Amino acid sequence: MRLKSNRLKIFLLFYILIVVVIIFIFKFNYHHPLNNFISHVFVTKGKKSVSLNLFDVPPLSPLIDDKSHLNTEFFDSATIQDEKFQDEQNYHKLWYFRNKTNLITNVNISDLPLFHKDDPFNDRIVNQLLYKPVNYNKNVSLEFYKKIYLDDGPGAFYKVKLGTSNFEHCPVSTCNIISEIDEADLVVYKNSDPLPKKHPNQIHMAYILESPFHYGHLNGPFDWTSTYRRDSDIVAPYGRWEYYDKRVTQLPQSINYALGKTKKVAWFVSNCHAQNNRLEIATELKNYIDVDIYGFCGDGNLECPRSSELECFKMLQTEYKFYLSFENSNCHDYVTEKFFLNALSNNVLPVVMGGSPLDYRKMSPEKSFIHVDDFNSIEHLGEYLKLLDKDDVLYNSYFQWKGTGELIEPHYWCRVCSMLHIPNKDKTKYRLSDISFTKWWRGKGVCISENWKKFLIMKS
Repeated sequence: MRLKSNRLKIFLLFYILIVVVIIFIFKFNYHHPLNNFISHVFVTKGKKSVSLNLFDVPPLSPLIDDKSHLNTEFFDSATIQDEKFQDEQNYHKLWYFRNKTNLITNVNISDLPLFHKDDPFNDRIVNQLLYKPVNYNKNVSLEFYKKIYLDDGPGAFYKVKLGTSNFEHCPVSTCNIISEIDEADLVVYKNSDPLPKKHPNQIHMAYILESPFHYGHLNGPFDWTSTYRRDSDIVAPYGRWEYYDKRVTQLPQSINYALGKTKKVAWFVSNCHAQNNRLEIATELKNYIDVDIYGFCGDGNLECPRSSELECFKMLQTEYKFYLSFENSNCHDYVTEKFFLNALSNNVLPVVMGGSPLDYRKMSPEKSFIHVDDFNSIEHLGEYLKLLDKDDVLYNSYFQWKGTGELIEPHYWCRVCSMLHIPNKDKTKYRLSDISFTKWWRGKGVCISENWKKFLIMKS
C-alpha cells in the first residue's frame, strides 16, 4: 500500500513538473516556432545523431540583439512613427500602393521628418512620398522648376530621360532633368566624387547602389546621400515592404506553400568570388541538405539565364522550398533584389546573408526569412532547413505575412523632386562634410571584412 502511495506521489510530482515546464516555455519562449511540436529533434546522419534543442532554433523574428555586425550604433532603438501619419496610414491605401482603392489625392503633410537626423530609426520613404510643401503650386512656368543634372547622363539611370516626363505622376512634379550643370539645383553623382560647385545653393548628392567594397574610394564632399542604406538622405532601396495596417502583420493562410515542392534549396549566382566567400558557405551547406546552384558557380549542369527569368521564377514557385539570398558583401543595410524579387515575390522561403538580422527585420515582412547569423554553424542551419522541409505547418508559418501589405514602388524620382522643394534653410542645414561622409560610408563597423565562415566559427 505504501509502495502504491509513493508511486502516486512520484507520478503527481512528475506531472506537476511537466506542467511547470510547459508554462515556463509558453511564458518565456512563446515566440518559438517549435512550441507546438517538440522539445528536441534528433536528426540521424549515418552513425551520428545531431540534437536540435528547442532553444537552439531561431525565434519567429530575427534576433534583435545583433552580434554579427559591429556597427551597433545603427541598432539602438525601435521604430518611431509620427502619430498623425500613423493614423492616416492605418485607414487608407495611399497612392503608392498598387491597389489604389481609397486613393488619397490631396495629402498635404508638410511637417513629417524627411531627413535621417530628424528620424534616425526609419528610412522616411513614405514620409517623402507624402510630402508636399505648403502652398505648393504645380502650375508654375518651366523656368521655375527645380533643375536636376545627372553627372553620368540620363542613360546611366533606369528609364530616365531629359525633361519633365520622369515626374508626371508625382505629387510634387515641378522638376526638370537638364543637360547643363551650371543652372542645376541638384547634381547627382553616380559612383564618383563631385566637381566644384557652380553656385552656393547647388546640392551635390552621392548615388551609390553597391557596397563600400566596390566603391570605397569615394571621399566627397557631398551634401546629400542616396544609397541602399536606410540612413541615407534619399534612400534608393532594391525593394520596400509596406503594411496596409501596421497593426496587422500576420494573417491565416488558406494555401499550403509547401504543396508539390519536391526540391529543397535553389540559388542563382554568377559571381563566384564574392568578398564574403558565400559560395564556400553554400558548398558546405550541401553536406546537410540538397542545394542546387544555377549558373557558372555550380557544377555546370544547372542553368537559368536572365533571358529566361520568368521561367526561372516559375520554377522557384513550384519546385523549391528555399532560396539562398546571399549578397556579395556583408554590410549595413546591404539587401538587394536577390531577396525582394527572387525570393519574397516567388513564394519561396529566403535564407539570407548580407545585412544584419535587424537590417532585414526593418525592411521586410515579419517572419519572412531565415538569417545565417541566427545559427552557430552551417550544420545547425542545414538541420533546421531539413526540419522545415519535413513539417508543412512549421514551413507555412513563414508565409503568414502574405496579404498584409505590398512590396511598394519607392518612386525614387518623385521623392527626389519633393525633397528639392523643401525650404532652402532646411535643405542646407543637413549637408555633410567630406570627413563625415567618409566615416559614414566606409567607417568602422559598416562592413564585415573577414571570411564569413571564419566569423561563424569564432561565433560558436
